[in-house]
Amino acid sequence: MTLACLFPGQGTQSPGMGRTLAAAYPAAARIYAEADARLDFPLSQVCWSGPDSRLGDITIQQLAIFTTSVAAFQAARSEGFHPRWVAGISLGGFAAAVAAGALSFADGLRAVAARGRCMAAHAAAGGMYAIWGLPRPLLNAVLEDLARRGVAAYRAVRYGTAEHLVACPPEGGEPLSQAVAGHGGRIRRLPIPIPSHSPLMAASVPCLRRALEELEWTDAVRPWIDDVNGRVLTSGAAIREALTVQPVREVRWPLLFRALVRTGARTFLECGPGTSISRLLRRRRPQLAVTAFDECLHWVAPPAVLGAAGTAPPGRVSP
Repeated sequence: MTLACLFPGQGTQSPGMGRTLAAAYPAAARIYAEADARLDFPLSQVCWSGPDSRLGDITIQQLAIFTTSVAAFQAARSEGFHPRWVAGISLGGFAAAVAAGALSFADGLRAVAARGRCMAAHAAAGGMYAIWGLPRPLLNAVLEDLARRGVAAYRAVRYGTAEHLVACPPEGGEPLSQAVAGHGGRIRRLPIPIPSHSPLMAASVPCLRRALEELEWTDAVRPWIDDVNGRVLTSGAAIREALTVQPVREVRWPLLFRALVRTGARTFLECGPGTSISRLLRRRRPQLAVTAFDECLHWVAPPAVLGAAGTAPPGRVSP
């Protein structure tokens, strides 16, 4: 078995996510029902109907993405998908921990809610910017030049040699945008209201550590891959520590992907809202079998995975 399940992070939320999924799969509907029962508000309705303003709340946003990702994973399992490895990008690491068996869904909700609260209470103001077209050395030079001018901006996520996310405080957005454009790159602000994966998040880590230490972590039944350094982890304590310090660490997608391939992964299933990870993988490794589980009935995959039509019939997913 060469299947790895991948879970997306913040910025993938949108009103309506998971609605078709829950209608088609009882396993997914049960996840939303449990979330509604354990939280003090109907998360399912926020996922399925919005509004955008509620999904913009830092805690609700993370709970919505996490729950939709676990719901998609349970729906996929009901169709016979059983991954050998799991990994997540940023917030997706919590859904991956549940899929790995290191954390229950109930404790996962508590962990993600605490992550949101700690970030809201202790993180510096700021945001995240996607940047394309600047090779890593040039991006480093841009950030160093901004630092000399007193503008704080940090590498937050590395997707490839010329595709990055950068975190900065509110006053850094305009000079960062001007500098990137001046070097021929493209930049877009993401719907993430915090400067995650940067030193600007340092004050949130002690708060998150206390919250995660109160939960029950067990050793994983399938390996969990760290998105910071590509480590293959099965210890519940090690996974907890990796998720604790994650807000101040740069996510390095190439290391994560190389670790998955090195361990034997050749087929990839994205579980969660949207198709961001699948699109990234296809651009970089078109020869791989990649499938995105988006709203349950919308599958994006090569014909080799789903057959000549490229899609599954309504209400069913082809393994």
